[in-house]
Formats: sequence, structure tokens, C-alpha cells
Amino acid sequence: MNAQTFQQHLQALKAESPKTYELLGEFLGNGGDFEQTAKTQGVAIGTARKHLSNVYRKFEIEGRKQKKQRLVALFSQYQPDWVNPEKRLNRVERLTGIVPLNSPFYTERSEDEIIKQAFRSCQNDERLVFCRLRSARGLGKSSLLVRLQNFLEQELHHRVGWVDLAQGTLGNLDDFPNLIKFFTRSVAREFASALPAQHQPLEDLQDHWREELAPGINCMDYLEQQVFQPIKALDPPQPLTLIIDGIDSLLGKRAVQGPFLDWLRSWNERKMKRVSQDPVVWSNVVIAYSTEPYAAYEMAGSPLDNVGLPIELTEFDQSQVQTLIKLYGLPWHNNEGQVKILMDWIGGHPELLNRALYAMRTENRTLENFLKSVTQPGSEFNTYLQEYLKLLQEHPALKSCLINILNGKPAQDEFAIFQLDKCGLIDVHGSDNKPQPRFKLYEEYFKRALKINTDS
Repeated sequence: MNAQTFQQHLQALKAESPKTYELLGEFLGNGGDFEQTAKTQGVAIGTARKHLSNVYRKFEIEGRKQKKQRLVALFSQYQPDWVNPEKRLNRVERLTGIVPLNSPFYTERSEDEIIKQAFRSCQNDERLVFCRLRSARGLGKSSLLVRLQNFLEQELHHRVGWVDLAQGTLGNLDDFPNLIKFFTRSVAREFASALPAQHQPLEDLQDHWREELAPGINCMDYLEQQVFQPIKALDPPQPLTLIIDGIDSLLGKRAVQGPFLDWLRSWNERKMKRVSQDPVVWSNVVIAYSTEPYAAYEMAGSPLDNVGLPIELTEFDQSQVQTLIKLYGLPWHNNEGQVKILMDWIGGHPELLNRALYAMRTENRTLENFLKSVTQPGSEFNTYLQEYLKLLQEHPALKSCLINILNGKPAQDEFAIFQLDKCGLIDVHGSDNKPQPRFKLYEEYFKRALKINTDS
């Protein structure tokens, strides 16, 4: 196996099974101790061995003898920091998208504990959780969801399904009946392995789909009768949780946005609230969505106001930022003056912080040197900032409102202020509630970019 093939296998494992990827890192880091790996990961030794069997298959390690030694030798050749704990502590990686479960760079916030406590509090009764996780982009929704799934499976022993609606929209599901069928199949597929052997939900969906009924009713009836009820009838019954990601991919699509969100509201009202003495057979639900589309599609508020428990992700505080700086191995993590300068520029924004700290660590740049270039073309933040610039150019009211804020003039458009706040460009939570740019990065970049575009 050459280096390229090795990395392809490793990245495929990371994408296909984050749990196996995390367990593999622990296993190699502790010298190949099955018992210690199982204990650290909170799984049975047999489960740890099963994960490692999948690893052996992925890396084409066959035969019955010396598999562990051959695996260690392979990683020693192509990924040596995984088998040397001291080197591993000094390893940094460019974090894009979901932060892996075994990454030391994930920073827990109060929202992590809030959502876990919501599930713990319902563990011994028949209440169900409907939770809405929302934030502007880059604040770590998907990374939190991965850890929530791991918590629910490992500590509360839930069966967790994960449906990403963005995958459905890639298939041009621009009408509600097709979208709801995609959703029903996706949920059934996620929970299929937990069903008794005689149930084959993906094979009989069409037989149970009654065209005279509304698509949402078909979906609710099918999931309850063919998926959730058979699982809850098992002994012992297993709690179910469904994570629905990518809600924002539907926003702006008039044919599906309203019907699907209204249907989710109905789901909560009809199936999840305790209104009778009948046994609860439904699933807990966690949905996640970004708040940028509020501005892009001129939305006046949350698409699911007053439904379930809303949790809005916040930025890191100063102590968390200092911890992250230390993890990246930068020597000024205890210099409060420099930490304040960094936070003046990019706050406690997880994505921006990881981009900045990775660049400073790998390019051996000082904070002062790095900040000189952050608003210039080709900077670490260029693509990120241009997406916001495009949004402003497409929505003149937002652009005009932000220009007034940048110039220190009164901003009278309350609707635009709300939308700019939800997409993360301004802050209106100060003592005087006066809107201002959220970070110096945004202030300096848009002063330059909007002036150029305004004069052209």
C-alpha cells in the first residue's frame, strides 16, 4: 500500500464511521491495549474488537496472525504521530467542517451540556425531546451534533438516526410529496438495523403509501406503524432519537419550505406531546439549521417559532479562546493583551479562530503579522468574507443598513438589523442596543469592500 492509498482509506474511514476512526486513534495511541481502549471509549471489549475488525478490512490487513503488529507498522510508516502519543499532542490539522470526535481541538460550551441535560431529564419518564439547534455559520452545529449522537448512543443507549435534508435537495426534490417520500425512506433506512428481522421497511413503503392521504399523514403513519412501534415493542425497548440536519437547505424554496416546516410543527403537536395514556412510540427529534437564510430569503423570524427547545450556539469566551491557542502550541496563550487583540478582530468565532491559529502555527507567523493581511484579497478569510459580500450585493436593503452602521449613522430599518444580526455580521446585544459590526474583521473588510463597490 502506498501513501496515497493509505490516506484515501483513512479519510474514507473518518467519513464513514467517526466512532471507528476515534477508537482507532485511541487504540494506536495507547500501544494497542484493547481493554484500555474499550474503557476510554466507554464500550465493551467485544465492541472494540469489532471496530478494529472493520479497520483491518479497510486497510486490507488479512490473515489471522499479527494483525495488530501489521496495523501499527502501517501507521508507523504513513501516520507516525498516531502511534507516538508525544508527537500526537503536537499535531495540528486544518479543521474544516465537522471536528472529529477524537480531536483535542473541540471546545465544549454551555450549549453542549444544556442539550445533554434535556435528554437526561426525560430518561426515566415518557416525555420526548424536540430540540432546535441554530446559529450563524461556522459556530459548530454539526460538530456538536456528532458529539450528541455519541453521548446518546454510549451513555443513554439511544438508537440514533441522522437524516441530512441537504442530500435530498441535491436530487432536485422541489415538491413536497417527493421530499416527504425521501424523508420517510431516509428515516426508515437509519433505523432499519434495529428492527426485528421480519420487518423490511424499505421494501414495503410503496404498499403502505395511500395516495388519497396527505403526504405528511402517510409519513407519520408509516414511521409509527412500520418503524418506531416495532422497535419500541422489543424487550427491552430502546429510546429513539432522530437528528435532522440541513433544514436551511429548504429555505427559500416556496414549494417545500412552508409545507415541510408546518408538517414538523404538526409532528411535534400530534406525536410528541403527551396528550393521552397511550404508550409513547415516537422518536425524540433534534433539528439543526443556520440563520443566514433569514437574510437571504427575507425571513422575519425563526421558521419554527415556539416549537420545542431552542438552543442558539454562542461563541467561545476568553478562557476557551486561550485554551484553543494553547492547543495550537502558540506561546502567547497567557498574554491577555494579545488574546484581547485577537478577539477584537474575530471574537470567539470557532471557524475563524481555527483558520487563524492554524495559519499562525503552520506558517510561523506572529499575531501582528497575521492581522495585517486578514482583510486583503488572498487572505485566510477571503472566501468566507466574499460569501457575505455576495449576500449584501444581492440585498440592497441589507447593504444600505450595514453602510449606515459602519459610518456611525442611525440605522432605522429594524427588519434589516434583525437579519444582519442573525447572519452574524452585527451585534445588537450591547448595553445600549446600538447595532455595530460584530468584529473588527468585518468592520475593516466591509469598509473597504463596500466603498469600492459603491463607487464603481
